[in-house]
Amino acid sequence: LLKHLRVKHPSTYKEAESQREAEMELYLELKAKSGRPIPRTGIRGRRPKSLVQTETVAVVKTEETILNSTNNCVPFVKKLYGTEKVKQIIMKALLKMITVDLQPPSIVNGKGFCDFVHSLDPRFELPAKKIIMKSLLP
Repeated sequence: LLKHLRVKHPSTYKEAESQREAEMELYLELKAKSGRPIPRTGIRGRRPKSLVQTETVAVVKTEETILNSTNNCVPFVKKLYGTEKVKQIIMKALLKMITVDLQPPSIVNGKGFCDFVHSLDPRFELPAKKIIMKSLLP
C-alpha cells in the first residue's frame, strides 16, 4: 500500500510520511517523559490524521491515571482474589464456556488451556474432567 501511494499518489505519500515522522517524534517524547513505552494503535502504529491531536492528550492522561491509581487498588485486589466467591465466579464462567460454546469437558486437560487459565489467575486450580462431568454439570 505504501508503494502504491509513493508511485501513484506522491503528494499523499509525502503528507503521510511527514505525519508519521511527527507521530514518531511525539511518541519518543512521551516515552522519554514516562520512562515506559506508550501503546500505539493502528497498522504499524499509524493513526488517522484526525485522531492524532485528540488521542495524544488521552494517552498522557491515561498514563498518569494508571501510575497514580495502581498503588491504591493493589491491596483490594489481593484481598478480593483470596475469597471463595471469586473462585465460584471463575468456575461458573468455565462451565458456561463449556456449555455455551459446546466445548468438551476434556478442555481442562489441555496444556494450552491450562497455561491460559494460569496466566489469567495463577491461584485458580482447574477441576478435573471427572469432577466436571459427575458433579458440576447437571
